[in-house]
Amino acid sequence: MSLDVGELVEGKYRIMGLIGEGGMGAVYLGENVRIQRKVAIKVLHGSFSGNSEVVARFEREAQAAGRIGNDHILEVLDLGALANGDHFMVMEYLDGETLSARIKRFGRLMPRQILPIAQQMLAGLAAAALQKAPAMRRSRYGRKAFCLPRAASINTPAFAL
Repeated sequence: MSLDVGELVEGKYRIMGLIGEGGMGAVYLGENVRIQRKVAIKVLHGSFSGNSEVVARFEREAQAAGRIGNDHILEVLDLGALANGDHFMVMEYLDGETLSARIKRFGRLMPRQILPIAQQMLAGLAAAALQKAPAMRRSRYGRKAFCLPRAASINTPAFAL
């Protein structure tokens, strides 16, 4: 299922646009209209709604991220199902670029540039490991590591997984 711009999910999340699509679902830019906060809404493709194993893994991913509570792990804010049964999670919206995009833009990174990135990624992974969050360890970090503009520069980027 695709969501339309302007559509309201659960009476509180307005769809503002499509961020991207993948094999398992789509991610939309949304806004929590009650508190006027930008969010990202990840919707599991409807073809997986009947697969209890996939749905359970999707829910475990949301619950694990919600438990971790680390600056370097994406915060999950809500979890639910659309009227048609498609499952979704609401996450904090990260305004920035992926690690892969950053490498493409700047080219090869120097060790002094890689060190703060690696330290932040490891801090996030350590927090996930302490919470026994296996979903966090399976990610492809080049596409999922996100460079945030807050306090970010080519030498000291702020990253979240």
